Amino acid sequence: MNAPRPEDEAARLATLRDYHVLDTPTEAKYDELARLATIVCATPIAVISMIDEQRQWFKARVNLDVVETPRDLAFCAYTILGRELFVVPDAMQDPRFEHAPLVSGRSHVRFYAGAPLIMTNGAAIGTVAVMDVRPRDLTSDQLDGLRVIARQVVAQLELGHLLTDEVRGGRERFQLLARATNDAVWDWNLTTNAIWWNEGLRTLFGLPPDEVPNIDTWTARIHPDDVARVEHSLFSAIESGQQYWAGEYRFRCKDGHYADIFDRGYVIHESDKPVRMVGAMLDISERRRLEDQLRQAQKLEALGQLSGGIAHDFNNLLTVIQVNAALIVRAQTAPVIKEHATDIVQASDRAAALTRQLLMVSRKQVMQQRVVDVNDVVSNMTRILQRALGEDIALVAHCSTQLPFVKADVGMLEQVLLNLALNARDAMPSGGQLSIATGDKLITEVDPQRGTPGLYVFVSVSDTGAGIPPEALPHIFEPFFTTKDVGKGSGLGLATVYGIIRQHQGWIEVDSGPGRGTTFLFYLPVTSARRSEEPPDETEIDLPRGTETLLLVEDEHALREVVVEVLQRCGYTVIAAESGARALDLWPSLGHVHLLLTDLVMPGGVTGRELAARLCAASPGMRVVYTSGYTAAQGGTGDPLVEGVNFLQKPYLPEALARIIRGALDA
Repeated sequence: MNAPRPEDEAARLATLRDYHVLDTPTEAKYDELARLATIVCATPIAVISMIDEQRQWFKARVNLDVVETPRDLAFCAYTILGRELFVVPDAMQDPRFEHAPLVSGRSHVRFYAGAPLIMTNGAAIGTVAVMDVRPRDLTSDQLDGLRVIARQVVAQLELGHLLTDEVRGGRERFQLLARATNDAVWDWNLTTNAIWWNEGLRTLFGLPPDEVPNIDTWTARIHPDDVARVEHSLFSAIESGQQYWAGEYRFRCKDGHYADIFDRGYVIHESDKPVRMVGAMLDISERRRLEDQLRQAQKLEALGQLSGGIAHDFNNLLTVIQVNAALIVRAQTAPVIKEHATDIVQASDRAAALTRQLLMVSRKQVMQQRVVDVNDVVSNMTRILQRALGEDIALVAHCSTQLPFVKADVGMLEQVLLNLALNARDAMPSGGQLSIATGDKLITEVDPQRGTPGLYVFVSVSDTGAGIPPEALPHIFEPFFTTKDVGKGSGLGLATVYGIIRQHQGWIEVDSGPGRGTTFLFYLPVTSARRSEEPPDETEIDLPRGTETLLLVEDEHALREVVVEVLQRCGYTVIAAESGARALDLWPSLGHVHLLLTDLVMPGGVTGRELAARLCAASPGMRVVYTSGYTAAQGGTGDPLVEGVNFLQKPYLPEALARIIRGALDA
């Protein structure tokens, strides 16, 4: 499919020719911007392209081995049709691009996002674009970062164009372009030391141009830790006869804060003597913020992988603890011993909830909603919250009676309360009071972006701390935003709270001010679903029994031993193997096996899925039950895993084990 042409195509092509950029050698400044795009957007491929009459030509490219492609099948030919970002989540699903060279060729591009390069006359001559070999999307921060990089490319193109005009003596055109750009453009007379600035100095940094009239007033605003380095590199470039200088430093704005600056300039010589230098200061504070966020996200991803592994192994150990404690409860008649064993079972239940939160961090746990009473969640968390707050902060809870039920993930609601409590603790370093209250409210008018009218349960969390400054309030739920000192806050606590509440179809409000504390108030929609009855004490119920032969495959020795004991007590014949490979070795010598009980993830090169497939091929009537420290959603490809039917998540009690085995055999 041929890409349509912009309405101003003739003028656009004339602008492209006027900038003299087509078929020019590579330049480090554009290569650096392309590499920055891959970092900000976390993609393997990035290009800076110019759209000619019949082709797209790449001024800079990262991880792409072609220098140009036909225009009609190019993503970028569509990008220049508008003024906003153009995004293709999956090119193979888009008939415009499924036969494009970058998609069908050896590059195998599936994802594309591009920002048009719009010059001062409004013509879009090219794009900055990122690509990936898998379908995906970009976050809003990554999209904003791509826009910032596009503006930087335009500034470089305009500056190069401007300098060409200056060589031709076009002083007036230089100043017109300087007014049009968002950068702080400067013209330094090396003979008189005077500096001319465009209005960008005021726009970006709040400084009227007459406040920085010469080089000395400029260097006075550079951060003390940076000034010696910048002066040395700048004057060395001039004195050594170089034509180009660039540097990064911190620059003090009118309000006193320091902005991160990327500065670059070109030296103009007359009779081999440097007489003028023209350049532009670019505020890269936002770019630095995006880079910091990327590094933080990478750290969190590594933490997520680690926490997932820890949770998996911990669930194995918890299963051993829970099963043995439950067996003690069943075997003992002495009240004291039975009570202690019951405490162990209940404590391991809470530990299991903690591992579920670890799995949420690693994205190996999906939200598990059920009908709950918010008052129960608050009551169960008060002891934990008091310990987290410390002795100098009083915790007061006011729970409304007979609250309607909501549908929620209890672990996530506990995380919300804990995050808000920790935030309040940090706001009360000298002590104070944290108050938690619950209630219900009929909402008749609500912003459609938040929810719909109806009955809601609300929870308020109030502290007597210092309060939040007004300028920080609009940003407190943004990821990575924090008012705490470096190293004392991740900037994710309130962002996590906001995300959880939105996942539950609710919203959160905040009321705060210096000296009057902070109140967070969040709303959750009431559910019409009925709350399930509390299950009876399963330790008092006889375990389902049978006489069939079972093959147990579990790599954790202690867990394997206790599961064998439970199943043998239920009357089954149990053959145990420590790995999938060992089970395959034993298989030829085994008689008829009625059911395979196998862990999903095991060492030795044979997974639970692979083992079940091979054994079921040899014995088609054999039943299979899987177990794992992860959830059913992480079970991989194959037959669907259904909790309580053919999948048992660790940790579990003997009753759950016996029930699922009997159910699978009787199915």
